[in-house]
Amino acid sequence: MKRYFQNSRNGSFGFVLLFFAGVFFSMFSCTKVEDELGTDFIPVQDMMKLRMDTMKKVYSYTRSVDSIVTDEWGYTYMGSMVQSMFGQTNCDFIGQVVFAGGFSSSDSLWGDQPAIDSAFISLAISGYWGDTLENVVVDVYRMNKPLPYLKDSSYYSNFDAEPYIDPTPIATMNVTGNTESAYVKIPNEVAERYLDTTDMIYVYDTLFHKRHPGYFFKARKTMQGGNIYSVDLTNSNIFVYYHNKNVPVADTSYVMFAFDNGDESYNEAFTMISHDFTYASALNGVNPKEIDNTSEPQKLTYIQSLGGLMTEVEVLQEEIDRIKKQAEAEGYSRVSINNATLIATINNPIPERLDWSPSRLGIFYNYNDFTLIPDYYPYDVDDTTPMFGGYINRAKMRYSMNITTWIQQLFTGATEEKKVDLTVGYGFESIMAGVALEGVGSETPLQIAITYTMVK
Repeated sequence: MKRYFQNSRNGSFGFVLLFFAGVFFSMFSCTKVEDELGTDFIPVQDMMKLRMDTMKKVYSYTRSVDSIVTDEWGYTYMGSMVQSMFGQTNCDFIGQVVFAGGFSSSDSLWGDQPAIDSAFISLAISGYWGDTLENVVVDVYRMNKPLPYLKDSSYYSNFDAEPYIDPTPIATMNVTGNTESAYVKIPNEVAERYLDTTDMIYVYDTLFHKRHPGYFFKARKTMQGGNIYSVDLTNSNIFVYYHNKNVPVADTSYVMFAFDNGDESYNEAFTMISHDFTYASALNGVNPKEIDNTSEPQKLTYIQSLGGLMTEVEVLQEEIDRIKKQAEAEGYSRVSINNATLIATINNPIPERLDWSPSRLGIFYNYNDFTLIPDYYPYDVDDTTPMFGGYINRAKMRYSMNITTWIQQLFTGATEEKKVDLTVGYGFESIMAGVALEGVGSETPLQIAITYTMVK
C-alpha cells in the first residue's frame, strides 16, 4: 500500500510537468493562434473599428460683418485709428442724458429767474487704444429729434445718425493720449434749453427725452496712427452752472445731467462703427479686394472685432465622401463621429500679433443673424454645456474648437449647412482685437481633425 501511494504521487507530478511543458511549447510554436475566437457571437451590425483622419481640404474666405449690437455694453467708444493689418476704424457715439436728481422735480428746480453761467460736458475715459502722443478731435452735435426706438429695442453699429443731428456742431473737444477725462464747454444758449420745466418733463424721463433727445459725438477721421477711447458712461455728465434771484437769498449752484445708461435709467447710449480697409498695409494687411470674394478659397483670412471681419469656413462634400468611401471599401456601412476639432493656425504669430489676437473665437451658422452651431453655447456654462473651447493657445499659436455635432450632422445628412462663420466669440466682439488665420495652400492650413467609428 505504501508503494502504491508513492507511485501515484510520482505519476501526478509527472503529469503536471507534461502539462506546463505543453503550454510552454504551444506559446513559442509556429502554430497560428485564432485571435478572433468568439467573434462569431458578435452580430455583424455591431462590428466596429475606430479610426483617425484629418480633413485638410477646408476652404475659407474673408467676409465683412454687417453690424453688431452696441447699446448693451454699458460704455461707448469714440475716436479714429489706423492699423497696418485692418486699416482705418472709426467710432462715434450717441448719448442721451437724464436729470441726475431724479424725475420728481417741479417748476421750482432752478429757482426764480434763473440764468446760466456756464455749462460743460465731462466724459470719463476708462481706456484707450492707440498712440499716447496723438490726439483725437471730436465734434459734439445736438440731436434735433428723438431716437426711433425705445430702450427695449437694440441699436446697432451701423445706425445712421445724420438725420437726427443738427448740421453744425455745438462744441469741439480735443482728447490727447493717455487721459482719464475729456472736457468741453458748451454754449450757454444750449444749456438754457434745460431751464424750461413745463409739461412735466422733469417728472417723466420719456417726456424729457422728447424735448432733449441727446448728443452725438463724432470723431474726425485720422489717416495714420490715432486713438480710440472707451467712455465710462456711469461717470460722464453735463454740468450746468447757474444763479437765480430767490428771495431772501439768491442761489448760485449747478444741475447735473447724467449719460449713464444703466438699468435704472431710460437713457440710450451706443456706438456707431465704420471701417475703411483701403488703409491696410499692402505688405501685411487685409486685401480689400478679397473681402466678400468667394470665387476661390484664400490662403489668408481675417477676423476683426467691432463689427469688422470674419472668416467663412466651408467643409467640402468631397472630403465627407472620401471618408465614407474608405469605410465602405473596408466593408463598413456607416461612420459615426466621436470627435471633430477645427484647428485654425495664426499667421505670423509674433508677440505683437498674439497680443492683439482675440482671446476666444466662436462659430455661427450666420453671425449677422446670431444663429449658433449646435456645438457652440456661449452663455451660462454648466455640466451640460458643450465643451467647445475656442480660446487662443499661445504656445501652439492657434485656436481649437470642438465641432463634433455639426460634423456628425453633415455625415448623416441632418444638416446641409456646410458653411459657417468663424469670428470673435460672444462677449468679445466689443474688445478691440483681430487676427489673420492660415488658409488652404499654406503650410499649416485650416483643418479638421476627426476621430470616428466605422460600423458594419
